[in-house]
Formats: sequence, structure tokens, C-alpha cells
Amino acid sequence: MAYFNSKDAPLLLGVRIEEPAIAPAAGRDGTSPIHGSAVPSRLIAGRFHGPIAAFYRLALLAHGIAGDPDLSARSKSARIAALRSALEGREGGNPQDRSSDIPAAFLEAARALGRLSEERAIPALHARLVLEACQLEAVKDRYRDWSELLSYLRFKAAPAARFMLELHGESRSGLAPAEALCMASHMVHLLNNCRGDYLERGRVYLPQSWFTGANAEAGALGGSSAAPELRAVFDQASAAIAGLLRTAAPVVGSIDDRGLRMEAALMLSRTERLAAKLARRDPLRRPVTLSGLERLSAGLSGAIRGILRR
Repeated sequence: MAYFNSKDAPLLLGVRIEEPAIAPAAGRDGTSPIHGSAVPSRLIAGRFHGPIAAFYRLALLAHGIAGDPDLSARSKSARIAALRSALEGREGGNPQDRSSDIPAAFLEAARALGRLSEERAIPALHARLVLEACQLEAVKDRYRDWSELLSYLRFKAAPAARFMLELHGESRSGLAPAEALCMASHMVHLLNNCRGDYLERGRVYLPQSWFTGANAEAGALGGSSAAPELRAVFDQASAAIAGLLRTAAPVVGSIDDRGLRMEAALMLSRTERLAAKLARRDPLRRPVTLSGLERLSAGLSGAIRGILRR
């Protein structure tokens, strides 16, 4: 299965991805246990760690199924449908349910989140939207235009913001900027890993209309460097990210919970720096990362923003 790991994961609100010290062994059905886990930040109050870990664990599991090159689109969709049935407590009632095809631990992760959602009175809708996005990924490998890609981001990335804000009892005034922050981070991830997505999974997330407008071919994503036409496509992606980040800018001042506010400020600072660096670099040559010094600088900037609430 293909999972986010600590090197290629997008920045996620309130968690970091940690990889196991020992690589997990494959299951009897050929699938691997989750490679890498979402660990709640120490800045987040401990009482929220259980639901946060459960939410992201299910999201990572579904992402892994959707990206598994050894599964057919039909099998991927059926397995994600089984996770949704387990989440909603209606296993066996869905004709697409293929719960026997996936490890019991995967289904238990969905059940656990369903139970926690009921206990905390947080709608399971947020997790369902992520599962729907993963089901879409299982059968869709191209996006027509920015509107279609933005719709995907609203299902794949934005629900995490809604979940975190509702879990912390925040007002809805911070919802739009928090959603934009999560979508900007995921968009940075998609642009930064566009070559790998194309070569390893045959996926092209960047809109086809951008390629057409720049007279570029999606197949150029498999090259070792970007020609001017493809660079124009990347520039459109950077402009879209910049727009999302402008919407996300008020997020720090809109969150009351100190731990979540600090996390959002750190994520915003790091996403801004990654986006700025990516706008100047060619992701086909090498995915962009922040150096230790850049991470430290972003961390200090985020801490100041979080303290000053701006």
C-alpha cells in the first residue's frame, strides 16, 4: 500500500507523521499495515489526542488503499466503502462492503472513530468526506479544471480543519481560513510530488485546463526537469496556492484555544515558506523541503504569530 510517510506527507493540522522503527510486515492478503502514524502534537491538549489520532489514522488508511498500485479501482472503492460502513456502524448493509478483504485492524480503526464521534458529539461527516475523496481518487486520475480540483480539496483536506475546530469547541468564524490552510498545505504537497504521482500512480492532479492553456502535455511530468510550458503550469499552481494562503491568513487570530492556535500558526508559517520555495524551484528535479534553519525560522515566526494572535 502507498502511505504518507514522514518525508513526503503534507503538513497536517495538529499532528506529525512518524514512521515505525521496524518496517511493518505485509499481511496475509498482501496488504501492509499502515506505514507511518499520525501523532498528535504536544501543543494540543491531551484530552483531544484520542479523537485526533483516530481521525487521522482512518484518513491515512483510506489514502493508502486509494494509492495501492496492486489493487484494481473496483477493489479500492469497495475497501473504502467497507471502512465507511464500519465508521457508520452498518457493516453488512452495503452491497459494496468488502470487509473480509481488508485486515480487521483497519475496520476497527473506523469503528473506533465512529464510537469517539458519538462520545464527543462530533459528526462523523468529516471523516466520511475524506473517505469519499479517497473513493474518488480510486477511480479518477485527472481533473478538468481548478474548480474540480478545488472540490476535491474540499473533501480531502478541508474536513480535517472542521474536525479540529469542532473538537476544540471553536466558533465557525475561523472555519474558512482553517479550511483554506489545510487545502493550501495539500496543494503544496500535490505540486511538490507531481512527478512521483504521475510515474508511480498515473495520477495528474494539476488541472487539464492549465496544461491546455500553457500548450503543455501531462506526460512532461515524467521528465527530469520542467520546460517553459510546464513551468507555466507550475506557476498557475503556485498562484492558486497563494490565493488559498491569503484566505488562510486570518486563521491565527480566529482560534481561541492556545494549543490549536499555536499549531495553526506553525503550519501557516511552514506552508508559506514551502510555497515560496516551490514557486522558485523545479519539483521535477527534486521535491522541495525546508532545511533545518528554515524550519527553525518558520517555527519562531509561527510561535510569535500564535502568541500575538496575528
